[in-house]
Amino acid sequence: MEKQVKTDEDISCIDRWMGILQLHNESDVEARWQQLHKRIVALRFRQNIFRFVRNAAAVLLLPALIALFHVSRQSSALSPVAQIEINAAYGQISQVDLPDGSKVWLNSGSKLTYPQRFTDNTRQVALIGEAYFKVQADKQHRFEVALPDGLIAGAYGTEFNISTYPDDPKAEITLVSGRLAVNIPEIESPCIL
Repeated sequence: MEKQVKTDEDISCIDRWMGILQLHNESDVEARWQQLHKRIVALRFRQNIFRFVRNAAAVLLLPALIALFHVSRQSSALSPVAQIEINAAYGQISQVDLPDGSKVWLNSGSKLTYPQRFTDNTRQVALIGEAYFKVQADKQHRFEVALPDGLIAGAYGTEFNISTYPDDPKAEITLVSGRLAVNIPEIESPCIL
């Protein structure tokens, strides 16, 4: 009886294995290989697209940043610049530090007008009264002082004093050091001090 049971177990085990082998033989290996191949090709395609996008972004990032910086600089250069007006009280001397580093000492009752930042090739201020200027040297940007009677005194880096009060018919310019060009409306070429 024991042998009979053992043989029945062996037969059922063999039967199970035969069923597994039959399923294995029935599966289409070629179709499964085609499915696997399609998945591999699709994965490679996605990886290649990702690499292309990553490399294109890396190449285009620097020019995009440069363009953004250039546009922001242009918009700040085109925006209107606020004018600052300093009035020295009577009996007082006022010191003013300009945006370019130049220094101005305004005498009593004088008025100085200048931009919050210099934007053009010239650094221009307007003066009514008397002031001593110590101009920061800058060979590319001329420093100009516009006076009420149309005179313009210009330099690139020097020290000078200008006195031009509205009730005084004459303007006095005293050069301390350097060179100063004075443009007079009636004269074509500037006078050099």
